[in-house]
Amino acid sequence: MDKKWSTNQLLHATFTIIVILIIVIALIINLPDDDKEDESDWTEYPYVIPGTDLRFPDVEGETEGEKWISIGMKLELSGHEELHIVLLYHPNFKSTYLFNRGEPIYEENIRGNMVLKEGVGGMTFEHDGYGMNDTIEPTGDAFSYDLNAWIPSNDNFTDHGEKIFLNLTLESNKPPATLFDGQVQLNHRYYNLFSLTDCYVRGSVEENGITKNTEGSAWFEHQWGDFGTLDWDWFSVWLDEDIELKIVHLSSGTHHLDYIMYVGPQGEITTIEGVSIDVTSKHRGYGHIWDITSQRYDIDLSITVQDEMTVYGAGYIVGFGSIEGTMDDMDIDTEIYIESTISYLEIPLP
Repeated sequence: MDKKWSTNQLLHATFTIIVILIIVIALIINLPDDDKEDESDWTEYPYVIPGTDLRFPDVEGETEGEKWISIGMKLELSGHEELHIVLLYHPNFKSTYLFNRGEPIYEENIRGNMVLKEGVGGMTFEHDGYGMNDTIEPTGDAFSYDLNAWIPSNDNFTDHGEKIFLNLTLESNKPPATLFDGQVQLNHRYYNLFSLTDCYVRGSVEENGITKNTEGSAWFEHQWGDFGTLDWDWFSVWLDEDIELKIVHLSSGTHHLDYIMYVGPQGEITTIEGVSIDVTSKHRGYGHIWDITSQRYDIDLSITVQDEMTVYGAGYIVGFGSIEGTMDDMDIDTEIYIESTISYLEIPLP
């Protein structure tokens, strides 16, 4: 005699089949994919910064919104001669600044466009009328770049003028660092960023037919987004303990944001908020001395611009300065890279 299934039995059987199908599909989806690329090793592309949507090399050639690329280098030539180099790239101006023994030996705006080469953000710039060229191209290794340039020196722009040749390679010693899930927001404005805080620089510098080997350190900063009314004071600090600090004061109208990015020896990142960054002296309308304090984090620092190592441009200053003080029982006294776009002409000092 045939047994007929009740409605409840049919529903139970259907539910069981559906559950089994869901489990099987989930297992299939989660099966290891030998062809899927590993994006967790920062020493090889592709790489994704954990907790963000920043995927490399894609974002190195990012062209969405306004773009800023800043590179500050501290080099030592053979013979213990110091050379400081600043490279600034922006759609409206590109600038190269060299400082030798505290004296600016070259500063000039250049023109060009950032281009994407082989999936990585190579940059090419040409100086109209002077035959200058300046390129940063990927070497094929993750977060490694060749910088090749020749530029006039001694403010002599004739065809017979002296030239300085730069043949440098930048290699990051740490993974790219970022903040706030890769995007900083203030007053309905935003920008994305990544920083290569500890780059090893090696290569050569040639001037007047004499080539000198060089090596040193660099900070590579790439930002893009809807800056709008955003302006900033930011400072890159290299410490002997293989630690880097990025100290930032952002301003947009009446809105402000102060923070410190702490990058540890292995690239570990700590964002320190609740700090106060105040201008206590100004020069040519820009900040000249800043006090950075926080009782909570035991921070008492002072930053001063080195005038002989700083360029006052149209709407910004860039160059080098010094930082002194203490942070969490750590004594700090070193040279830093400085960039500022905030005008303090109408802002009273404390």
